[in-house]
Amino acid sequence: MMISEEALYAAAPEAAEKFLSALPDREDCVHDFSPDFEARMATLLRRQRRRRHWRALLAAGLSVGAGDRTDCQIYWSQTDGELRYVIRLEHTTTRPFQDAQLRCVPEGFILVRGSTSEIRGERSLAYRRGEDASFTLMQTQGEDLVGSKGTACQGSEVEVNGRLGLLVEEETDSTEKDLLWTDGPYIFALHGKGLSAEELLEIARNVTW
Repeated sequence: MMISEEALYAAAPEAAEKFLSALPDREDCVHDFSPDFEARMATLLRRQRRRRHWRALLAAGLSVGAGDRTDCQIYWSQTDGELRYVIRLEHTTTRPFQDAQLRCVPEGFILVRGSTSEIRGERSLAYRRGEDASFTLMQTQGEDLVGSKGTACQGSEVEVNGRLGLLVEEETDSTEKDLLWTDGPYIFALHGKGLSAEELLEIARNVTW
């Protein structure tokens, strides 16, 4: 039986919700986890699970080689201020890992750290301007990304070079923000401090590979 793309996309949010709901409750885990691991996974191993409305952000296909095929897809939900997201790879790629580059950097920022692991399919770039402003770009390939944010934040859909992304802004006095988007086989996560949402988006729009 042929299933249309529209039917697949319509079912995707429910599939993502079932995926997170299937995570085990703490009392059902038979393995003894380290305190550090439990602290980082507390939001996923919580006892109470609420039904959430998931939004699907359908990323545009890569312009070279992928045609209209979608490489990654972002799902996110927010209930009582708590935000959770899943970025799922739609299919694997055989392309060699290509380092992300910034076509331009905001004035005053200098590169303080940069590293690449082709084996893990990861790249990290960290920039700083004085003591109050910084941003870090993470590029990953080959693995799904699952995460969550605390209750004092707000998520919104944004556009990065024609692709939909997720912007997470703190609702406290904090100036920290996170921007997630996909491009071809890559997942990008940009964390900024002391930058406006528009400045963060401008950085993202200048990421190439």
